[in-house]
Amino acid sequence: MSEQKGRPLKAVYLHRSVRELGTWLHWALADNDFASLIEFEKAERPEELMEAVRAFLRRRMNDRWQRLDSDDLVELAGLIDDYQVAPVRVAILCHALVRVPKKEKPAAEA
Repeated sequence: MSEQKGRPLKAVYLHRSVRELGTWLHWALADNDFASLIEFEKAERPEELMEAVRAFLRRRMNDRWQRLDSDDLVELAGLIDDYQVAPVRVAILCHALVRVPKKEKPAAEA
């Protein structure tokens, strides 16, 4: 089960929206935002995962580094339709929980 709909699952992990969201979640976890992690972990249906994303974006909307736009959300929803919730959720969490060396979190706006 390494492919779904003829596309390899690595396409989910390497997708820009997934990578960016996972990186932002990584920085949020560094700020002790564990509520977001729990919401992402508990999402089992597409609407639950998208609600976890929306809740995360609402909580972090004042962070300058947060740059997910409506096109990214549409692409993320498309990935969920293509691959289901679990691979997309796992890819986001993998990016969030992996330490990214030599990349600093941009300073938040004052």
